[in-house]
Amino acid sequence: NNVYSNIALYLGLIFLGLSYVILFASDQLLGNLAPYRAQLFPVILWLLLTSLQILFTIVILKKHKLITFHKYKYIIFSAFMLWIVFLLVMIVIAFTRVGLEPDKAYWQDPGAPLLMWQVLLAWGIGSAFYHLSQSYNDFKWSRKLKYLRPLTIDHYLCLTIWLIAFALWTAIPDTTSYFSLTPRAPNFESYPFADAIIYDSNAQNFLMGNPIPSDFWQKPFYAFFLSLLHLLAGQNYELIIILQVGILAFIPVTVFLLTQILSNRSAGVIAATLVIFREINALSLSNVIQISHTRMLMSDVFALGLIAILILLLIIWLSKPNKHRILPMFVGGILGVLTLTRGHALLILPFIVLASAIVLIPAAHTRRFIMGTIVLLIGLSIPLGVWLWRNYQWTGNLSMQDPVSPYTTQIARLYSLTPLNDPFRFQAENDLAYYTRIQKQPVSFIIEHPEEVVRFISAHFAHNMIFSFIYLPISLDIESATEYVKRMPFWKNWTGQLPAGAMVFLGINFFIIALGFRGSYKRGKNLVFIPLLLGIGYILSVSMGRLSGWRLILPVDWITLIFYSIGLVQLIAIVHSLFSDNKGSVTYKINASPENATVSPWNWFAFVGIAIVFLGLGLGLTFGHKLFSLDYPKISSGEIVQKYQEHATGLQGAIPIDALINFLKKDQAVALYGRGLYPSYMPKNDGELNYIYLAFARRPYKRLSFQLIGPEEVGVVLPLSSRPKIFPNAANVIVFGCYIENKYVSSLPGYVDALAVVVETDPPIIYVRDSEQDLQCSL
Repeated sequence: NNVYSNIALYLGLIFLGLSYVILFASDQLLGNLAPYRAQLFPVILWLLLTSLQILFTIVILKKHKLITFHKYKYIIFSAFMLWIVFLLVMIVIAFTRVGLEPDKAYWQDPGAPLLMWQVLLAWGIGSAFYHLSQSYNDFKWSRKLKYLRPLTIDHYLCLTIWLIAFALWTAIPDTTSYFSLTPRAPNFESYPFADAIIYDSNAQNFLMGNPIPSDFWQKPFYAFFLSLLHLLAGQNYELIIILQVGILAFIPVTVFLLTQILSNRSAGVIAATLVIFREINALSLSNVIQISHTRMLMSDVFALGLIAILILLLIIWLSKPNKHRILPMFVGGILGVLTLTRGHALLILPFIVLASAIVLIPAAHTRRFIMGTIVLLIGLSIPLGVWLWRNYQWTGNLSMQDPVSPYTTQIARLYSLTPLNDPFRFQAENDLAYYTRIQKQPVSFIIEHPEEVVRFISAHFAHNMIFSFIYLPISLDIESATEYVKRMPFWKNWTGQLPAGAMVFLGINFFIIALGFRGSYKRGKNLVFIPLLLGIGYILSVSMGRLSGWRLILPVDWITLIFYSIGLVQLIAIVHSLFSDNKGSVTYKINASPENATVSPWNWFAFVGIAIVFLGLGLGLTFGHKLFSLDYPKISSGEIVQKYQEHATGLQGAIPIDALINFLKKDQAVALYGRGLYPSYMPKNDGELNYIYLAFARRPYKRLSFQLIGPEEVGVVLPLSSRPKIFPNAANVIVFGCYIENKYVSSLPGYVDALAVVVETDPPIIYVRDSEQDLQCSL
């Protein structure tokens, strides 16, 4: 009887779920209930085995079980063969140790993991959608929602996914990390730190009338994005973060759409759910492991979003090349702004062309491939062309960045036998001559040491590929992300050792991915190579920079989840066939054959519109600062003293003008003015470690630290025994003090050991160094 069979099925699933939760929940999660589990262990184990027996009995009683395996035998066999290939690659890596033995530079840990209970929950949600898709086809769904037309069920799914992602990502309590300062007096706000300061201060400078530097080290397009957020939210960092999360919450929506095209709606829902869960884990682990997430002012998740859009647009275009003839223009434009976010991303262009050729040429679309590639290059050239023109105006050369750049130094450092040391600099060599010389070093090193280059690129490439799937769950335990990463070895300078039972879970994960790859190939044929090739291309571009791990591959390591989610749907279909009398299989939306599709007319209006969009983005990035008045033009020390005199007259504790003028005649003495960012009152023996922003470093005394931007950018330290009452973030300030060179890295900026700081509030406030000074450097 089907009714009793269904009742038994649901009871078996409920008992199985309850016994799993009780048996595998961590002691920390159970709390005071943990001792009872030990006492009830035989009962819980009996419940688990009984549940499995019920489910097995239902399968045995079904008459079509052999039909199920016959129906899926080709998919299972193909996935099994691919699984064998994965295992052989893993064996080769285990024996050769490539990707496991650390390189000398930037050998990082994995990113945020996924937990088994999260995967099971996502699988359950996908199963519900799969069941609905078997019961109600797309026509019936649309008919039931006809009163909400012209929107479809997918529109509401996209809105729901965005709302859930935004709500959950903003609900996680804030935790400090390396890229965000601990909230301190006087404003008790969490300000950006380290790399995040680079991008945020560039955004602030942009709105003060200064151009964004022509330097890929400083992620120019992301800094431009932050300037737009500051334009909307001012100095309210909480609102800036909310706006950023709101925009980046479209990433799961994009993943849903592209996974749905490659497979079906259920796989898209699973993939989006896993992306949401992984970001939740990243947020909760921000002070536990090296991580980058949506609430940091970092370019990593932003680049992830651009790549997700790029893959989605490529799949849409190549699935119907006769219909979407203008779409390559959009693909090229997105690649252009991605390159202006991360310079090495330009190296994925050959992989985009290769993916297009693999899809179009076998389908007799050679003409579409050639024309599409030309249109793509036109789209790419628009934002990059504006960028190159600006650089030509600055340097007189058509170059992607200013030759005097830390990025140039970084590449020269990495392509050497001593990658942690700066290239040698001749004593009489000026900046331009030095940077021009070291620009040639990577090519010379490749010619002289090709075997070393192959060694470290292959090592980082294999390392990155391993970390693109090692974050998948390898434990049944129900625990927090923090418990998981502390228990697993991958976040502790991992060199290949595996915990007990990990090989079993790795094998299962490999098989699910193989099943997903085979399933997506059944649906989209060669479209399956698009995310695969772009992921490989991006990882190769990172590896060529001698980089691997965590945020460095975050923009593409999620691609594994596409095939993993499709594989989970294939398992759902197999299990559904075993337990259901409905002999349906995975549902696919079959598109019209590209060969027979009608060729759409060329749309000049769309072509011009897309060109205007990316031309506007390029012009906004390169010349948009001219729309804002120059708030802090460069002035002399005498003029700064005069500004000080205007503000300090009548203020208690102000340094006399004559004494100040005499002080400025000393070596290293400086007078600066500009905007004071990120004011933080640091307790004794407290601080943040970074070799660029030394003003925030740990020191044996209490002090006020902040970053000054304007005509010059430098950190400022002012010793104070009591915390300042008022120092608004982004206030106009005047600083007098001694410039201290960076004793750690001579090529990096130092800081100002301040004598006095005037904050131009109403009325002005002056903060003077506590101890009595002889007014000469060093203070």
